[in-house]
Amino acid sequence: SVISFYSVIFVMSLLGNGLVCYAVLVSQKMKTVTNFFIINLSTNDIILTLFCVPFSASEKFLLQRWPFGNSLCHIVSFVQ
Repeated sequence: SVISFYSVIFVMSLLGNGLVCYAVLVSQKMKTVTNFFIINLSTNDIILTLFCVPFSASEKFLLQRWPFGNSLCHIVSFVQ
């Protein structure tokens, strides 16, 4: 179903981007300017995943409406 697909995307995004950040921050050889730009992209992707995937999936497929309040609606729209 669609919810399981969203769940797989959520978990894989957090794990993959977390591993990228971990690999660059742990290894002294990996600490280059280019890799810090990659960490920046991974961090932004983690934020996007945390703010957009659960709220969008629950709103579109489970609840059929936005129950999370007006301010969170604006935050999620801004992050997207």
